[in-house]
Amino acid sequence: MRKKNTPKTKGLKCEPSSVFNKLAALILLVSCSFSAHAYRLRDADVTVVNGVITQCTYDINSLGNIIEIPEVLDGQTITGLGDNCFQLAGKIKEVTLTATLKTIGMQVFMSHNLTHIDLPEGLI
Repeated sequence: MRKKNTPKTKGLKCEPSSVFNKLAALILLVSCSFSAHAYRLRDADVTVVNGVITQCTYDINSLGNIIEIPEVLDGQTITGLGDNCFQLAGKIKEVTLTATLKTIGMQVFMSHNLTHIDLPEGLI
């Protein structure tokens, strides 16, 4: 009778708990690298005039294309997005708007890659 060729696992241990821990770590690593976090705009990212964002120049390449517009920027409650205000921001994919927002100007998200937007109830 001939012996079957089986691979030798010299020194290799495959204990269930060890395999589970390695698999869990791999899943965690992969899920963290694919999860998207919104970048919350800051005062330095925008120009605000009378509560209206007139220009946004944050660096989409380093900060990401998913943004959140907070209630207050530059010491002013955000009530509007001016015409073309995100034209310099890059290709925004998702945006969450503040509940205080009342108006959105013309072509605010023109040429962007929007797949999701959270609109507040109080929009006029």
